[in-house]
Amino acid sequence: MANAQCALGIHNGPITQHTKTEIKAHTLVCFDDEANYVKTCTAGDIPWGIAQRDASTNQPLVSVHPLSNCAQTACIKLEGNVKAGEYLCVGNNGQAKALPSTSGKYAVIGLALKGGLNNECIEALTNLPYILEIK
Repeated sequence: MANAQCALGIHNGPITQHTKTEIKAHTLVCFDDEANYVKTCTAGDIPWGIAQRDASTNQPLVSVHPLSNCAQTACIKLEGNVKAGEYLCVGNNGQAKALPSTSGKYAVIGLALKGGLNNECIEALTNLPYILEIK
């Protein structure tokens, strides 16, 4: 009998996860309300990884690159324009955006190693997300 559960243990690199929704490659993901599946993050969610490829209900398995995986950088899709060296936070539709200077609470997820334009993918150094409040 085959085991339908994803592999458990220590992972070096991406982790295979299940989804119930459509996910685009290079977008931020977090756990859904059941905490058994991943979904595309919105600006209010705390991500834990970046989808490595597209996924859908017809193709429900997705490889997720964990944030803070220090062994390698990550490719991430942008919302808006970003300059190299800018901090990145969670934007809409699972995309990363430059950390705004306007007041609010933001989930910081890394640092842009390259500049890029809206909807482009850039190389980033990721970190475990933390909340930064700008007043």
